[in-house]
Amino acid sequence: MRIRGACFALLVVAGQAAAAAPTGKLSKLSCDTGPLTRTYGGVSWLVYGCADKHSILVVSSHGTSEYIMISPSHGGVQVVSEGWSVGGAGDAAFTELKRMSARQLDELAAETRQANR
Repeated sequence: MRIRGACFALLVVAGQAAAAAPTGKLSKLSCDTGPLTRTYGGVSWLVYGCADKHSILVVSSHGTSEYIMISPSHGGVQVVSEGWSVGGAGDAAFTELKRMSARQLDELAAETRQANR
């Protein structure tokens, strides 16, 4: 339960960073559907869907303070990460997630919504 609280705090920050409007103003983006457990870069991560139904937040479940935000962008995806890790788990996951297509992102976001039913 402690990790859920920590994740929620990251969700607000990540959502603000990823949801910049064309006017340059930041808007809040809630990412609280799910989580799903997935493996990226050889380690386990928690995947949350966001309120826009197209973005996801991938949060460390392996004891580090990393997160990766993935949003649609001009027919592809934009991948942004923050945090600190030992052994490069976040770097490997970031590299893997950068290869995600817009279609795969939409499918994963839909899966997070199904996890809440």
